[in-house]
Amino acid sequence: MVNWRLDVDVEKIAWLTIDTPNSPVNTLSRLAISELETAILRVDDLVASGEAIGLVIQSGKESGFIAGADVSEFGQMADPSILPEALRRAHAVMDRIESLKAPVVAAIHGFCLGGGFELALACHYRVAVNDEKTRVGFPEVNLGIFPGFGGTGRSIRQAGPVEAMQAMLTGRMIKASSARRMGIVDKLVPRRDTLHWEARKAVLQKRRSSPASLAQRLFAWGPIRPRIVSRMRAEASKKAPRTHYPAPHSLIDLFEAHGDNWRAMIDGEASRFAPLLATDTARNLRRVFFLSEGLKKQGLRGNEKPVFRRVHVVGAGVMGGDIAAWCALRGLGVTLQDLDMERIAPALVTREGALQETTSTIRSL
Repeated sequence: MVNWRLDVDVEKIAWLTIDTPNSPVNTLSRLAISELETAILRVDDLVASGEAIGLVIQSGKESGFIAGADVSEFGQMADPSILPEALRRAHAVMDRIESLKAPVVAAIHGFCLGGGFELALACHYRVAVNDEKTRVGFPEVNLGIFPGFGGTGRSIRQAGPVEAMQAMLTGRMIKASSARRMGIVDKLVPRRDTLHWEARKAVLQKRRSSPASLAQRLFAWGPIRPRIVSRMRAEASKKAPRTHYPAPHSLIDLFEAHGDNWRAMIDGEASRFAPLLATDTARNLRRVFFLSEGLKKQGLRGNEKPVFRRVHVVGAGVMGGDIAAWCALRGLGVTLQDLDMERIAPALVTREGALQETTSTIRSL
């Protein structure tokens, strides 16, 4: 396998490690999902033969668990001849993980987002490092879609309908401590070096996550659900009108139809997910994503220091004038841009005053 490594230790615990090649983060590409299917079939055989008593899914990257699906494949995946089968295979492998007779534990550090979080939710138990770097969540709405690997139903099963839908509709990244409170993470450890041993204990003790409480699940039942749906639609429409951002509204429609049955939510994902990926909204949001990632790559890293000799300031107001004066005092070449010279003149006065003040200070010293 290219993306995964499977090892079985002396205690018969299988360790499945994802390490996407030539990438700083792990992603679930089509190849990675296909290889995951192969790995899970192998683990199933090991469990059946008594050679393995459980499975831990972990990351080999310092950056985190899995950042999500491979967004670079979304353009091709939007093809209606490709996407339905790809979704079917992804759902099948998540279901197979969930149906393994031996305990399956997700060991999470750093980012665990999108499809990566959906994979973690398919596991029987989730252990996470409780630090500022650990974040879980569903950012799919920011790409014009919603979770499509079974995350809709499984998040509702674990966190209840209100908190799960809020997480999916907002796309927010959730801290480890908040995820533990919500029930989408089961155990926290203080440091990454203790993650391995806590995951091992979870397998040996055959731990399983508890679903949301009855009080949490009540909001998806009977006459209560239409009221929750109505409020969700109103809030979504304020920030994301259906005409321009159909994904949140399609997810709410799915919840309205199947919110009281997490399995039915999962089964209904594909029919609503596929049309969203091909919308102009999704295409444009993917373009924004790639542009943002390109800018990040051009940013400074580590101990790199910026080297520049000239600064161009757009806008000669109070702030622009002060920025221009500050830069000029430090020996940089400065150009100032505004609609006309009348607007630029006050900034030049500010600069001259600053220079005179500096000169007087030097002379007094």
